[in-house]
Amino acid sequence: MAAPYRACAAASSRTEKGGGRTQERLASGGVAWILTTPVPGFGLLFGMTNDASPDRLAVVIDDEAIILTGMEIMLDSWGYRVIAAETAESALAALRAQSPIPIPSVIISDYRLHGVSGVEAVRALRALCGAPVPAIILTGDTGAELLAAAQVHGLTVVHKPVAPAELRVHIDRLAAKG
Repeated sequence: MAAPYRACAAASSRTEKGGGRTQERLASGGVAWILTTPVPGFGLLFGMTNDASPDRLAVVIDDEAIILTGMEIMLDSWGYRVIAAETAESALAALRAQSPIPIPSVIISDYRLHGVSGVEAVRALRALCGAPVPAIILTGDTGAELLAAAQVHGLTVVHKPVAPAELRVHIDRLAAKG
């Protein structure tokens, strides 16, 4: 449910702008995502959390920008720090840029990426981190090849479309095991 932008603006301590949305960092440590409009001072609040945790990291890879942004916003509202990347190479670079290289709580990747499969992307991220990071492949593909590769590499396959609540159950289950 959208709420007026002004309702949370007073609670913000820092604002970062980008991509048609504004991220309000709340004094409580949470985050509110605002969809900005061309009219100054007006927008819609479409996600808010007060349970941000620096210990939970999700890496999301999807070559569709709108899906990537939506996943980033959703995971952030669930208390994850998020590395969102359109390619496996970008995700690897973002992890390498941190010292020490963090071990994500979960990796979520689209199956069909440009130039590489989601399975290959997850394998590369796991190799970089040196850990069997729990991972989800989001896909509309129901082929036997994907299911076989997922089983071999210990991946959870979630078929699109998926409701946020269902995805959260999968993420929380995997993150708890990790």
